[in-house]
Amino acid sequence: MPPGTPQALPVPARPPGSGSPWRILMASYCLYVLFTFLNEATGGERQMVGAVLFLSVVAACSARRLLPVPLTGLTVALLFSALLPMVALLSGLTAGNEGAPAYTIKYFSLLFVLLAASSLRLPPLYRTPERWWGLVAILSILLIGLARGSGEDRVEGSFANPNNYALVALSLLFFVDRVRDARWFIIGLYALVLALVILSGTTGALMGYMAGLAVALLCTRFARLTCAALAGAALLGALLLATLHTIDPAALAEMRIVGPLWSKVYIAQQHYADIAAGSDLNFWELGTEYGNVEYTSSIWRLAHWHDLLWKFRRSGVLSRLLGHGIGSSPVFLGKLPHNDYLRLLFEVGVLGLLANLAAWLILFRRAEPSARGPAAMMAAYAITENNLDNFLVMSLFALFLVSARRAIVPPPIPAPPGRVFS
Repeated sequence: MPPGTPQALPVPARPPGSGSPWRILMASYCLYVLFTFLNEATGGERQMVGAVLFLSVVAACSARRLLPVPLTGLTVALLFSALLPMVALLSGLTAGNEGAPAYTIKYFSLLFVLLAASSLRLPPLYRTPERWWGLVAILSILLIGLARGSGEDRVEGSFANPNNYALVALSLLFFVDRVRDARWFIIGLYALVLALVILSGTTGALMGYMAGLAVALLCTRFARLTCAALAGAALLGALLLATLHTIDPAALAEMRIVGPLWSKVYIAQQHYADIAAGSDLNFWELGTEYGNVEYTSSIWRLAHWHDLLWKFRRSGVLSRLLGHGIGSSPVFLGKLPHNDYLRLLFEVGVLGLLANLAAWLILFRRAEPSARGPAAMMAAYAITENNLDNFLVMSLFALFLVSARRAIVPPPIPAPPGRVFS
């Protein structure tokens, strides 16, 4: 460079998330959380107002980038997930679904958030300054609910039931950056989430938490130790199941975690043959017999899953492929089946289930290893809960998982022949 030539000053690096839509997205999401709290505190349809506001912001942020839709594996899976229920509707397979509109809106809204977020190229949520807004908003509504329900056996806070409270508690882990956050913060937040899940008394959430924690540890240097611990836990569980009939569940019923879990497994083992035989069980009487109606939740779920699969196996070929229509499972069962995988199988058929699973699996494979633990928690909890019906958490989960995509590192440029780079 010739003498006297002015040198360019270094451009300061922008903080993560600056210049991205995260600021307005998280602001609208925090309002959604506030409306959810006000909906429970004062009644009305304020939660729906919050959801509409949030969806409007998502649409506005992605309006210029959404079209034309790129034909990637993710967008193809999402488009099939949206088109197949429409084909079922046009084929007349959805007749009699009185409750379908509300469930249909949630289903297509979640697909839209996934598609819109994938077009925004968002930096990871947990590496943005705006993550603290969402963390504080969700933590506040959880702690307020905990204070208001401190005298209850199972805390449900400002949500429909304790299961939803536990699901919202799990969403706190969407804001953890396991690579850059301090160790005390990570351990503390995981411990807090575990405590809130235990207070909710939700066994499915606790099992989902443990599954997600195992996946998170498998992505660290403790992978071998985690594998050994999982093998030991599997062996111990097999031994316990083998001796289950010799242990009186009443002896452990007073223990906060072990007692209810043991009682649920014991009741399921004792009465599964009745469910398989098609016998009608009085769950209230079973709960009275075993000391708590909550202990029958496992056999109650098994009964619902058995009935749903029985109906599915006796459906026509077209209904098996395309489903009975979104919202048909609560019409048949009287309530949601508490298993999102069976619900999708029944409502959108084998093809719809595969399309939905393909979309989430693509996002899971693209995600950074540090984000796979919370994703596994959600997937495991969906086995026993209606996660898809909770748009507050699932919309945030969609943004979290889409934004957690691993950075694409370009391959190194090979050195020209005959030259050596130092």
